[in-house]
Amino acid sequence: MFLFRSLGKRLVFLTYRYGLRPTRLQYAALEEILEGQRLLYNAALEERIGAWQRCGKLITRVDQSKSLTTVRSDDPQGYGSVPVNLSRWTVYRLDDAFAAFLRRAKAKTTNAKRTNAKTGKIGFPRFRGKGRWRSFGFAEFSGIRLIKQALVFKGLAGRLKLHVHRPLPAGAAIRCCVFTRIGRSWSVSLQIDVADVHTVRREAGDLVGIGWGVESLATLSTDDRIENPRFGAEAASKIGRSQRKLARAKKGSRRRQKTKAHLARLCRKLADRRKTRLHQVSAAIARRFGSIAVEKLQIKAMTASAKGTLDRPGRQVRQKAGLNREILDTSPGMLIAMLRYKAERAGGRFAVVEASNTSQECSGCGSLVRKDLKVRIHRCAHCKMEVHRDVNAARNVLKRAVAGPWSGFAAQDNVLVATSAKRPQPSCGFQTETLPYQIVIHAALLVRCGIKFMC
Repeated sequence: MFLFRSLGKRLVFLTYRYGLRPTRLQYAALEEILEGQRLLYNAALEERIGAWQRCGKLITRVDQSKSLTTVRSDDPQGYGSVPVNLSRWTVYRLDDAFAAFLRRAKAKTTNAKRTNAKTGKIGFPRFRGKGRWRSFGFAEFSGIRLIKQALVFKGLAGRLKLHVHRPLPAGAAIRCCVFTRIGRSWSVSLQIDVADVHTVRREAGDLVGIGWGVESLATLSTDDRIENPRFGAEAASKIGRSQRKLARAKKGSRRRQKTKAHLARLCRKLADRRKTRLHQVSAAIARRFGSIAVEKLQIKAMTASAKGTLDRPGRQVRQKAGLNREILDTSPGMLIAMLRYKAERAGGRFAVVEASNTSQECSGCGSLVRKDLKVRIHRCAHCKMEVHRDVNAARNVLKRAVAGPWSGFAAQDNVLVATSAKRPQPSCGFQTETLPYQIVIHAALLVRCGIKFMC
């Protein structure tokens, strides 16, 4: 999802994906269009490479869009039989690939961080084989119509039915669409813009800090915990059997093709289940809270291998590999991205704070209580606080958001509102034993961090 401001209005760009139900003839037509656009992409790439090698000329997207007129007139039964916006989409994708290549090349020459850090290659655009091209689309929603849950466009006989499992928002305008082949099925993604940001009614406890974890998928500063479904562990046995069967199959055989397709379906099912669960969790949090704070996680560093080198071999490599699988199974980056855009769409606030020592620092008095990862209970000898370490981390996330990104706002009627009061230096700690946690985190924490609290 993207947010865009234009003429004082706030536009929200959303993507709705629907499954397609093509007939046998329509299925063959979709395959033919897909192959034609792949050949067009390769021809456009060859034209750019040849013009640069022979003449030193750089061909742009505008030049190749103009050339489509000649291509369509020379091939009326092929490219001329489909809308021009369909071919423009393919040319635009090639231009995007060159723009990304030039960006990576510039980053390498300026000694900046490269995009492909694993191989160190800049990544020149490649010719696409049949296995590397599975989408085509319309650059603009022109030349195609949506009529009663069906799509109609030139080059496809009849109406292409959609499985509309949820309706489009009322008054939404379709900007573009992309058709994608997933295995043996097809789907379409419709990008729409919504002029108004949704207004949600939030419950009491509008501010929340969220701590990510493996034991629990997420822990809230309100002591609520969201269980980790562990979809990866549940599907590991079936995926492992399919992988071993694929390794035994002879390359190029029909058995290998069928096994490969079966393995791909299992992986897609796992990804869909994980994404659906994350959508449900993030939507529930965004509906309940208007101000959400999360940790800034270094996922690449967290999932690094412990193998080490020949000179300095690592320790507990298998245990670290298992932990990495559990971390990646929870998809923390995807969850944070979903929380961000859903909070913005709901008109709320979103903050990302540093994650260092959130589980080590006491949320009650600020003392540093060192403990290993296997110690799951936080016990502070100074203020006698005893809570789960993930709850303590979530409370610290909220404290840092209040003292940092939200420091120019105050809590009023469970909503953050702007205030011009200057922040004094944080005062000494306070006793948490005599106050309920909701009062501490929504009142005393704000006062302690120098924020005026109005009630």
